[in-house]
Amino acid sequence: MGSTPNYSWQYPALTDPPNVPQHLQTLADAIDTTVKGIDTRIDELITPPYASLSNNGGATVENNTSTLIYWDREYADSANGHSDTVNNTRYTAQRTGRYLANATLAGTLLAPGPVQFFFRITSGSGTTSPIDLWGAALNANAGAFAVNITRMPWLQVGDYLQIYALQTTGQPMYLSSTTGLNGGCMWEVTWLGNT
Repeated sequence: MGSTPNYSWQYPALTDPPNVPQHLQTLADAIDTTVKGIDTRIDELITPPYASLSNNGGATVENNTSTLIYWDREYADSANGHSDTVNNTRYTAQRTGRYLANATLAGTLLAPGPVQFFFRITSGSGTTSPIDLWGAALNANAGAFAVNITRMPWLQVGDYLQIYALQTTGQPMYLSSTTGLNGGCMWEVTWLGNT
């Protein structure tokens, strides 16, 4: 049997004994498998996992305390990677690949000083230690602030992503409960692909 160079579809060589039904069946099965794979890939690209979340209740970040930010409102969650009520600090990958994680974090500082926000990846299988991905650090003035953090982590199915805040101003920091730039906290996660 011969085969095509790109997809390795088999076809009868000139020296093979003639068996047209068998050869057509083999070729048809190979084409069907290839087309199904292409169809699945197109469907993945058209409908990628996507979530748009907000912190509806606000949060307090105490001085010198690494604090998880919770996300208790969903505007979208196409692959059920997030829950408003159970482990609502997490976005859990439902498909392996590269993700775009983008968050706007806003609130009020009672005193000036250093503020940090960062992403953390935790393995869903528990086989590796959590990995922190740098987000943003600022030496902010007292009063209102807004900062954007973006990363493109590679996640396996079951891995989850969270956002932490840390500040050392000597006073509490309050994250806003309303949504939108300069008014609250929003987080969007989008699957980009698996290559």
